[in-house]
Amino acid sequence: MSQNHPAGPEPSGREASSDREVSTGSEVSSTRAAYVCVPDGVLLQHISDETVLLHLGSGTYFGLDPIGTRMLDLALELDDAEAVVTALEAEYEAERDTLAHDLEYLLNDLAEKGLILRPDAG
Repeated sequence: MSQNHPAGPEPSGREASSDREVSTGSEVSSTRAAYVCVPDGVLLQHISDETVLLHLGSGTYFGLDPIGTRMLDLALELDDAEAVVTALEAEYEAERDTLAHDLEYLLNDLAEKGLILRPDAG
């Protein structure tokens, strides 16, 4: 199983919470139009303020630190990048361009690994 931790340390050794999404069939687990969604066959588990994504088919594992977790949560909740960056800008002391770049980098990385889908990405 591959391990990737570009957004922070591995959140191992902690008790898993009950807040999770699991898709194992052929439908996308998201029920509303969001900027991104978690595809079938991907486990998303929040552990404290961090997140672990596991692709059940390939074994690809990805750990997110609290900021990466917040970026992904907002992308799963909101309709577009502009809304996500606006929300992040209100929460963090960072330049808007930096937030937009970091969000795009994270989402591209997750999508390339098959851990999220970006329905509107061209």
